[in-house]
Amino acid sequence: VTTHFDFRGEPNGSMSRLTFALFCPVLAALLWSFGRFVSPHLKDRFNLPRGVPEGVQHLLLLLPLGIVLGVHVMLLRYAQAPSARMIHSAVPVLLGVVCLVLSLVLPRVRENPFVGIRVPWLRGRPTLWARTHKVAGYTHFGAFLGCVACLFLPASAASILAVSCMLGGSFIPVVYSLWI
Repeated sequence: VTTHFDFRGEPNGSMSRLTFALFCPVLAALLWSFGRFVSPHLKDRFNLPRGVPEGVQHLLLLLPLGIVLGVHVMLLRYAQAPSARMIHSAVPVLLGVVCLVLSLVLPRVRENPFVGIRVPWLRGRPTLWARTHKVAGYTHFGAFLGCVACLFLPASAASILAVSCMLGGSFIPVVYSLWI
């Protein structure tokens, strides 16, 4: 079963059917188990600050699961009917969902060592942290809109522009945090 593609949508990696059928669901289960059972104990053991609200933690726990299972569905669909256009459509959709979730989560996150734009000059400065993450919410929403627009572009450019939108949504707040 084809499992890896280059930027042109050409397959360049594969694995056996059994490995493919088990890999993504097992990876998703391991990620969920780590986030649900191990992560809370690490916070208590190392006395880490509680900067991420519980609802946001659950949303962030579901995000990697959604990505892994989304990739799994995309690859299953490709195995049934190979099409480079489908790959170029799925990448902007997955990245758009990630950007949308980040646009909702980042403005609500207080300073913490795990989630957010963690650059050294924002540590111990809650006002700057909040302003930077508010901007990050806007830039990631803009990146989401860019990913949606990529669905209407030619297949050869859609994936590259979607990745560019996501990177822009991530780097603009860092530059903004230097400026304020």
